[in-house]
Amino acid sequence: MRVMLIQPPVSYPGEASMAKHRLPVLPPLGLMYVAASIEVDGGHTVSITDGFAEDFRPKHQPADEYHPEPYMRYGLSDKALEAKIRRMRPDVVGVSKMFTNLTNDATNVFRITKKVDNTIITVAGGPHYTMSWKKDMENQDINFGIIQEGEIAMLRLLDYFGNDSEVEGIPGLIYRHYGTARLSAPPEFIKDLDSLPFPAHHLVPPPSYYSAIGSGHGSHSTPGDVSATIIASRGCPFKCRFCTTPILMGQGMRYRSPKNFCDEVEFLRDAYGVTSLSIEDDDFNAVQSKFLGILKEMVRRDLGVTWSPPNGMLAAGINEEAADLMVQTGCNSVSLALESGNKRVLQEIMRKPVSLSHIPKAVKWLRDRGIRVMLFLIVGSPGETKAEVMDTWNFAKKCNADWYGVHIFIPLPGTELWGECIEKGYMPKDQDLSQLKFSVANITTPWIEPAWLEDMARKINLDLNFMDNTNLREGKYEAAKRDFERVLGLYPDLQHAKDALARAVMEGGLY
Repeated sequence: MRVMLIQPPVSYPGEASMAKHRLPVLPPLGLMYVAASIEVDGGHTVSITDGFAEDFRPKHQPADEYHPEPYMRYGLSDKALEAKIRRMRPDVVGVSKMFTNLTNDATNVFRITKKVDNTIITVAGGPHYTMSWKKDMENQDINFGIIQEGEIAMLRLLDYFGNDSEVEGIPGLIYRHYGTARLSAPPEFIKDLDSLPFPAHHLVPPPSYYSAIGSGHGSHSTPGDVSATIIASRGCPFKCRFCTTPILMGQGMRYRSPKNFCDEVEFLRDAYGVTSLSIEDDDFNAVQSKFLGILKEMVRRDLGVTWSPPNGMLAAGINEEAADLMVQTGCNSVSLALESGNKRVLQEIMRKPVSLSHIPKAVKWLRDRGIRVMLFLIVGSPGETKAEVMDTWNFAKKCNADWYGVHIFIPLPGTELWGECIEKGYMPKDQDLSQLKFSVANITTPWIEPAWLEDMARKINLDLNFMDNTNLREGKYEAAKRDFERVLGLYPDLQHAKDALARAVMEGGLY
């Protein structure tokens, strides 16, 4: 069968820029894994259309059915996407629904597909679809869906089309039974990740293309680097109440073998000239022995690449041995998931296993070895008080990280805290998912007014990253200058970034 997998274009309301929403431009790794499986194991003809990265330039668009106001489109226009579907003439179109606030763009792809040919079989998948498939299947333009991992289910679904086999029993498949969406069989996670073919890099633009349009996603690679994405593991051993990862990838950890992981790194380096890796795991170092095993194999094979884990690592898994191996293997930047500096918020609201006393140690071990550290912070969780927000601010100041990602709490569909926010009336039951953003108050609680929270998040960011910037305070002016220049590359008119850059240049004599 001819299968076309599509990463939707991205649309932002009004004149909003992509930088404002902090959305990285990365290869669609999930679709690339699915494509490899159905191409190698199923013998099907597969293509991938990255509607976001292809023709990547902003386009002003008028209001339409899915966008109540004029908007900015990044990637393929509707006309270009329609023409591509007509040219490919697929039997099946699979669409990735990655992010909750971009669900309208995926809906639009299904509409265009059915406009081209109503007999094309459409399949939805991805993180957002997994968390909200019952709602999404109200869209009659979607014929089937796959929740959680898609490699096996998509292959089995294509077998069903080709051999007239039974749809019942396909793990993770959503189908309609007399008009009602239902789950065919519980999803099954792939236990042996080494059994999967490498992602289909040959079906998307080369890593050099993504690097040129900004695929770093926190990797802090130097200009001229060719960056690629890769994963070493899937899953999560924890049960944080705000996070979707245990639902999407399963409770517990599954790792690739060190050899298999490093084989792909060598392939990317030799075939595409990759010099920098963005390791997209959610919990790369959750199992210390597995994490160190991969690092030791990287040292043994002297791969000659740099790397960073932008989605965050566990501070508890950082010790001096790990930090030594990380720097030996080329790690140049790490994000650590602190989230809150208040013990009650961590334990009772988030249910996140963080040892606050260990965070400053982990930051110091990494920074002493030249690894840049960013701490993730979340403020405004349901039940959090103003005093507890201030605790996070004050604790973060003691950690002396290079940078801080300050985010306002977003309730994600399917999580415990999403249900709590709906049940207690902190947000409407018919919440417009496209309006959820890290930069605004997404819920209203009895403890914190939205205006106060938004103002406080801005103040925390201004203080930690600019006014009391760690590198400025420590006299590390080159490092401070690089960070401020990165910020101004995204936000050219940000005055406090200009002021901080001027201070770094003046005090450091970096004329």
